[in-house]
Amino acid sequence: MRVGSVEKAESLHYRTLEKGGCPNSKTWEILVEGWIRSQQMDKAIDALKSGLAALKHYEWRPSPSIAVAISEYFEETRNFEKAMEFLTTLRHFGLANLQVYKSLLRMQT
Repeated sequence: MRVGSVEKAESLHYRTLEKGGCPNSKTWEILVEGWIRSQQMDKAIDALKSGLAALKHYEWRPSPSIAVAISEYFEETRNFEKAMEFLTTLRHFGLANLQVYKSLLRMQT
C-alpha cells in the first residue's frame, strides 16, 4: 500500500482473511491510508469501521489525518448524513477533533 501497490495489498489482505487471519491495528491503518491516497474512500471508510469495531480486542487509535481526510471527503460530496454518522462514531471512540468539527460546520454554510 505504501508504495502504491494497492491491488497487491488488497489481494494479500483478502487471502489472509479467507484463511482466518485477523488484521491488527497496523494493518487497518495501512489499508485505510492507502485507500485514502488512491481515492477509494468507500473502502477506506469500511476499513476504518472494521478497525474500530475490533477495538475491543486491542488498543488502536488511527492517526488524526485519517479522520480529517474522511470528513473532508464527506464535505466535498456534501453528504451531511454520513458525516454525522461518522462524527458519532469518532466521538464514541474519543477520536473527534477540531478539524473534523470544522469540516461539518463548513457543510452547513
